[in-house]
Amino acid sequence: MTSTQREQLLEGLRGQAVRIPDLRPIFSGWAGAYGGNISPHWKELVGVVDEKLQRCVEGSAIWYTSSDHRGEPSLFFADEAKLARLKAADFALFASSWWPQAGIEELRILIFLAIWLFTWDDEIDEPTGCCTDDFQAAQAYRSETMNFIEHCLGLGTSSVHPVATNPIIESFRVIGERFYVAYNHGES
Repeated sequence: MTSTQREQLLEGLRGQAVRIPDLRPIFSGWAGAYGGNISPHWKELVGVVDEKLQRCVEGSAIWYTSSDHRGEPSLFFADEAKLARLKAADFALFASSWWPQAGIEELRILIFLAIWLFTWDDEIDEPTGCCTDDFQAAQAYRSETMNFIEHCLGLGTSSVHPVATNPIIESFRVIGERFYVAYNHGES
């Protein structure tokens, strides 16, 4: 979708009333927040998310190697508005309510995966993304992502450890390494 098409769609919706019913009754039997259950790690994870997102916006080329940062790269975006939108998404509550029985390390990786998915997708469909309105660049981005993920999950045939050209793609490494340890080929 081009910027012009996006603007036309938004203009067509502007001023329209949309009624969304209360969806909570549908989820009343769920184990998560609507069912009254949320992970006891939720509040601790808020700090983890805030730290992760702050590192993303700092745009630092530092590869974190201390135990506090577990080898995670910065995601290199310098947009304070984007930071505010990502914080408003409340990834800690999301993971804590959808997977209330998960341990803190599993929740941490789920949160990082959700952040990764949002930021990865934004490169293609947000006006400020590196591939917005450039189909060939988007195709190359997708292809590099698939190859990189395949390697991180141990599904590739090459023994060479690739380094992605895009820091968002590269940031999947910490997620992929955890998945690789947790699952075998029969479960992938």
